[in-house]
Amino acid sequence: MLMIRIYNRPISPHLTVYSPQLSSLFSIWHRISGVLLTVTIFLSLYSLKLTIWWLSFGSLYFVIENNFIFYIVFFTILTSFCYHLLNGLRHILWDFNLFLTNNSMFFSSFFILSLVFSFQILGLKFFIY
Repeated sequence: MLMIRIYNRPISPHLTVYSPQLSSLFSIWHRISGVLLTVTIFLSLYSLKLTIWWLSFGSLYFVIENNFIFYIVFFTILTSFCYHLLNGLRHILWDFNLFLTNNSMFFSSFFILSLVFSFQILGLKFFIY
């Protein structure tokens, strides 16, 4: 019975004890959005290389107008760009030793989220309508 209790212990109990911090989550999402934007830039440049620009305008217009997936991709890229820009500005302020207290980090995190959601709404309004 003792051996079963020893082998049923968790491998790393520190992962279950700590909750993720807000600044670490924002840093992880900042890196993910940067990778997504980099991949988007390289894929768009590669697609421009593969297409003949004067032949592809009609088919591109048809894909943009009639494809819901294009709207989802645009919404994702817009969201990651706005988030990466605003969180990058916050990191620059942190490099100048500004807003490093716990209260200001908490406030700036929710300020960034509110601005990203407002930019999403504005982007959808201008792009869809």
